[in-house]
Amino acid sequence: MVRKRLYFFRTPNQRRDCAARAAMHQHGVSGTFLTSMQAIAYYSGFLYCDLCRPYGLVVTAENSFTILAEIDGGQPKRCCYGGKYHLYGLAAQ
Repeated sequence: MVRKRLYFFRTPNQRRDCAARAAMHQHGVSGTFLTSMQAIAYYSGFLYCDLCRPYGLVVTAENSFTILAEIDGGQPKRCCYGGKYHLYGLAAQ
């Protein structure tokens, strides 16, 4: 399987994560939930096309993970910085 290239390289993503966690610590915040396309791309490296499927990025003091639509066939998890993710989908009716 060919791994897609990240929109940003790993070193800037590590620096961004460290800066976000430092700001969170300074303000006493234990976690944050990012929902804008720009914020998700900036912190995870995953730039997506919305198509009415919401995405998210959760950042905590220890790690971060993306919240992804199951219908996308796992494409986002292959091209996100950090590699942790949670898939969501609609239950069968």
